Amino acid sequence: MNWDETKQITGAEILISTTGLSQKERSHLIREELTQAFGLPADSDKYPESIFYQQWTEITEYSSLDKKLIKMLYNPQVKPGMNESQLEKLWRENRL
Repeated sequence: MNWDETKQITGAEILISTTGLSQKERSHLIREELTQAFGLPADSDKYPESIFYQQWTEITEYSSLDKKLIKMLYNPQVKPGMNESQLEKLWRENRL
């Protein structure tokens, strides 16, 4: 992923093998990597049902938490470069 000086994403490159993977594994990787390229680049060890789970999975659908994160990301109050405490404040105030 590439960012500009304002922390806006300016580009991303995703490479997914066409060999050595099942279609389900490939579908998982396509969904995960595209979603991450749109602004949610981190994985987590906390939520095994999430498309962003750090360990290897074949999950191909967004979990309810994933959907909330994506919705939050595209909320107009969320700006490029915001830090965790700023986002938590919006979340606590039920503005996201």
